[in-house]
Amino acid sequence: MSVSSSFASYLAGVTGTTLGQDLFIGEAPSSNRVADTVWWIVENGGGIVQKNATGETRKSYQFNVYCRDRDYGAILTAMSALEEDLNCDACTQLSGYDTIDIEATTFPIDNDLDAEDRKKGLLQVTITTYKEC
Repeated sequence: MSVSSSFASYLAGVTGTTLGQDLFIGEAPSSNRVADTVWWIVENGGGIVQKNATGETRKSYQFNVYCRDRDYGAILTAMSALEEDLNCDACTQLSGYDTIDIEATTFPIDNDLDAEDRKKGLLQVTITTYKEC
């Protein structure tokens, strides 16, 4: 399982969404094809932070997590709760990965670009994993 898929599974559990219906990897579908409330994650890649001579590595992955809805308060509540969960290291472990650190930063909620009277929230997430070879 890729780190994107593992992170999406984690998000589905904490946001009550379903991958492929109201949670997506890569981009959100057209508003004509999905409900008003939708989540999506965009992976910005990962890189090795540390590599030991014995082969163990620490890798850092970057994600943008978006939430779109008509209700500003609902986005604010959901994004704040997610940010708190992610910044609590003991709360978040990704399936298939030894997660050693997660940091999340929220950004102001803004108007969605499709001009359909919806808002969009953004959360930037950095996930650091450990792997033995």
